[in-house]
Amino acid sequence: MRLSWKDGATTVLTAAIVTLYAGYLAEAGWPLVSGPRALAGVVLVAGLAACALGAADTRPQTWATRVGGGLGLIAFGCAVFTIITGNAATLAALLAVTVVLWAFATLRHAFTHPAPLAHR
Repeated sequence: MRLSWKDGATTVLTAAIVTLYAGYLAEAGWPLVSGPRALAGVVLVAGLAACALGAADTRPQTWATRVGGGLGLIAFGCAVFTIITGNAATLAALLAVTVVLWAFATLRHAFTHPAPLAHR
């Protein structure tokens, strides 16, 4: 299968998240990276946007949707924990899981054929 414009858009969102995290680590003083809580909120919103954008039509549940769903649940838990506590370690975990989710979805889109749609 070929990658679509949606994969490009999710790549841009993920690159933006990584850039903001690099700014946070460098203590750049950017408004969106003033602290772990603010950055976790931005990563959560951008991650949800990337998920909604990259999501396919309704398809039967496969191992890939289970893996992606599990990773998404871990990312959500890290985001909520970071927003509540301001913990920098869970922020790093959130970033790592978000990048892994992006890579997993992009590679899956690149190397698998689309599943037949449930309603055709």
